[in-house]
Amino acid sequence: YESVVTTWEGYPWERILAHFCNQKKIKIFGYIHAGPFPSQYSAYRKMLDKFNPSQFLTPTEISKNLLKKYFNYESFVVGTHKFYSNFLNIGYGSTSKFIKDSRKKILLLPQGTIKEVKDICEMAFLMNFDQLEIILRLHPALINNKKIKNLIINLKNNSSIKNLIRVSNDNLRNDIIKSEYFLYRGSTSAIEAASFGLTPIYCVSQDVFNSELNSLDGISLPSDLKVRNSKDLDNLLKKRIKVDISHTIKKIY
Repeated sequence: YESVVTTWEGYPWERILAHFCNQKKIKIFGYIHAGPFPSQYSAYRKMLDKFNPSQFLTPTEISKNLLKKYFNYESFVVGTHKFYSNFLNIGYGSTSKFIKDSRKKILLLPQGTIKEVKDICEMAFLMNFDQLEIILRLHPALINNKKIKNLIINLKNNSSIKNLIRVSNDNLRNDIIKSEYFLYRGSTSAIEAASFGLTPIYCVSQDVFNSELNSLDGISLPSDLKVRNSKDLDNLLKKRIKVDISHTIKKIY
């Protein structure tokens, strides 16, 4: 091969692959599909050139600027499949059957870590607002995780609105169409949800490591849409605050 394209997330095997390609004079391109985030030290820490890709590829101008801002790396913007699969509706049928049941739910979109599932579920399950159904959408890597299953059961049992909580087994687009809000932190599914006009609610982390993690980083959100606990979330939903950033998302992507 003359060139290799791979995702770049900070896994050790990515560095090994880069080393191999550089030794063999093969160009290797690292595609940054999520972030970059300031906490992604393993992905962007300074190492010998032989452990780095020939060039970083980014989906948007925002991710390009963030990579430069956080880690002083240059990149080339190549776009993303999200433009074609979501914004042009390619590969999906009619959505009319969901319209009647739409805009009555809040969609929880934690990324694939136990910490974030716990933070987001705790915040949503323990609030007292009972006017919206809660849909929890787990990252595919955690769907069969026993620790996650037990965590969700315990949190749900301690909730006063347990009858409004369900774990999704539907596809992402259908969950989005049924929802009015989404609660997120680091999941890239937030981009799809925002592109459909759902109101984003950012779950603020209390620990330093995750405090700057935001999959919509670079997009300015009102402070009202940033919640630190169940009470904040409860108050926001009671006020029925709505913010549509779909036009901004579509311009970026």
